[in-house]
Amino acid sequence: RKSALLAHFSPQEFMRGSLRALVLSPCVVLCLRQIALPQPSLLSRSTHTSISLQRRPKASTSTRRAMSTSASSSESRIAYLHGFASSATSLKGVALQKAVGTEICDLPDLNRPSFSKLTVSGALEAMDELHEQRGRPKWNLVGSSMGGHVAALWTSLHPECVEKLVLLCPAFSLAELWPAILGAENFERWGREGEYPFQNAAGEWHKVHYGLVEDGLTHPVHPSIPDSVPVLVMHGKNDEVVPVASSLSLSKIYALHPSLSVETLEDDHALFASTDLIVQRAAQFFGVPGKRGG
Repeated sequence: RKSALLAHFSPQEFMRGSLRALVLSPCVVLCLRQIALPQPSLLSRSTHTSISLQRRPKASTSTRRAMSTSASSSESRIAYLHGFASSATSLKGVALQKAVGTEICDLPDLNRPSFSKLTVSGALEAMDELHEQRGRPKWNLVGSSMGGHVAALWTSLHPECVEKLVLLCPAFSLAELWPAILGAENFERWGREGEYPFQNAAGEWHKVHYGLVEDGLTHPVHPSIPDSVPVLVMHGKNDEVVPVASSLSLSKIYALHPSLSVETLEDDHALFASTDLIVQRAAQFFGVPGKRGG
């Protein structure tokens, strides 16, 4: 399978496009930290792509979803929503679950229906299903990267179901970041051919459909977050995927929100080095005592 992919791209294209794509995978972020990659701005890269990234109206299914999943249980739970090229076994998610207890913390798989065919809409449906399975409880949500955007979107659709939000390097504009992440030429190829190779959380290569980008454009970049939901954002200063400036700007974007705070950490996009701190801060923020030894 790797040989087939290598044959599809020239060595130069493969190394340039794939290494930048792989930076999204927690499995290889630590390795790539030692590689000096150019960091062109999103604006300079995206102006050279011929593929239009115009936002489309949000799908009507979101409206129906919001009308049918209101909270009905007084129980409060925690859910960790992983990012792109990650999974339900995410390092930070597993650490959080171990710290607060498996009986109150869920780690849903957002790669719906599969990693190759995942979409933001599919991730929202996965959260819908978990909500129903758990008896429609109140939620404290932790969202990482693309999962941060999903967490904010789900909150905007079900404001009565969410108590607090913790967002880790949230990729609110991931659909618009792809040209900078992959490079304009590779991004154009993705749109032209309809699929592009990425590694999943297990390090396996899969061709991911361009529908991920198209579906992402149907959702608002910065969904409305009710004043009743406190928000804690933590972002690595050295994030090579989602610039920390995007989170620093949230204080202005959500200027009227009474309880939104942004903290920067000495870390990169994966936030592996900050896992213990993140778990501690999230548990404190949610008012959940950590388990001894967790």
